[in-house]
Amino acid sequence: MWRGGSSEIVRRRWGHTEARARAAWVLAADLAADAMGADMRKVVQHHTGGRGRTVDDRTAQARKLACYLGSVTADVAPERLGQASGLNRATIHKHCRWVEDQRDRPEFDALVQKLEAVLIGMCARVVLANLAELEEGEA
Repeated sequence: MWRGGSSEIVRRRWGHTEARARAAWVLAADLAADAMGADMRKVVQHHTGGRGRTVDDRTAQARKLACYLGSVTADVAPERLGQASGLNRATIHKHCRWVEDQRDRPEFDALVQKLEAVLIGMCARVVLANLAELEEGEA
């Protein structure tokens, strides 16, 4: 079996904690962009064309949701998520508060619960795959 896949390259380049934060950000941004009907490239874009101004509401909401999923659901510290996303810690906190406020709306809360379940499932598959690789290496 071939060893040293893309996850190994990411770990060597950013280190384990940074790789985890980057993976959480990319997965969360992809899920959020899809859920909100936004372009994922715009969601992960560092520069929005002005001081905190995103061109459209769907992209802004997807970015806020991605911050929440990455920080709260994937349990990545805001500082690390900030390094991975290019956003500062205060912005990540503000975005998380926005999502928490929006969760008072039942339809939005249901969406967040669904996305959290998907993200947790994705993370579980990665962990199980890594465990399988470890077991193969011990055999």
